[in-house]
Amino acid sequence: MKTVLSNAEFNKAVKAHLAEYKRTRLEVMEDGVWGRNQSPYPHILPKDRFRLNIIERFRDDFWQDYEAGRLGSRFNLQSDFHHLNSSQALAFNLFYPFIRHDQRYMPELLALLGVPVKPVAQVAFEKILDRREATNFDFCVGHEDGSYVTVEVKYSENGFAGHKHGPRYDKRWDQLYRNRAAAVFVPSAATKDQFLEHYQLFRNLVYLDTHPESHVLFIVPTENGAFRDLNVQLDNVLRPEYRDRAVIVGLETLVDLLLVGAVDIGSKSLARDVKEFRRKYLEYQ
Repeated sequence: MKTVLSNAEFNKAVKAHLAEYKRTRLEVMEDGVWGRNQSPYPHILPKDRFRLNIIERFRDDFWQDYEAGRLGSRFNLQSDFHHLNSSQALAFNLFYPFIRHDQRYMPELLALLGVPVKPVAQVAFEKILDRREATNFDFCVGHEDGSYVTVEVKYSENGFAGHKHGPRYDKRWDQLYRNRAAAVFVPSAATKDQFLEHYQLFRNLVYLDTHPESHVLFIVPTENGAFRDLNVQLDNVLRPEYRDRAVIVGLETLVDLLLVGAVDIGSKSLARDVKEFRRKYLEYQ
């Protein structure tokens, strides 16, 4: 088992690996530019070559499905999508092989994610379930019984972002979150201060209250120390009746399980997809 790294150490290792991946696997020598400071970095693609951030084995199919709106409601790519450590691109590369070809591998995927295997009504990337609240879920499975599995994917981020107090977010707390937080969180966590401090995490968790069988999944690298205490944090803030439906999935373990699952169902193509994902995102040490 690899040692858990600090977020800074994890970022350094991942970005060095992705820079090498860009040169050797994608054969791109030019460094892309980070929009925030207009500086070039080796792990970033030139912006006009952003499509290369999808794994080559299914790249053409993915972009055809994206442009045709077959990946859910039409959505925009994030401004940093051309960064090879983009968690949005990682989510696409992780889940797309299992939903292409008429979602034939969805039962296997749900089982490996550790959630109930039930008839699926819809599958989407960047799904918004509540237009007024407007959280985008990286990946979302809607079941025929009305329950959802929502997925938040992290990679090299330094944890979950909070938000400062201000008129807009104070209003959002009063109108959108106060009652939902009281239902899902223990009293000490169901406050405006706590909600804004853990805004990105908590706004995902309130969706546990949408249906008695809905699940919220967080897929994170266990080797990124920024997420070391996530299990303890959920234990401390969620009411007991919700805790089992908030699931933390280690990215490394999940990829191992997906590879075993692909072999078990006899799909050499799917196994190769998972191996290429591992090569891109996890072989940094």
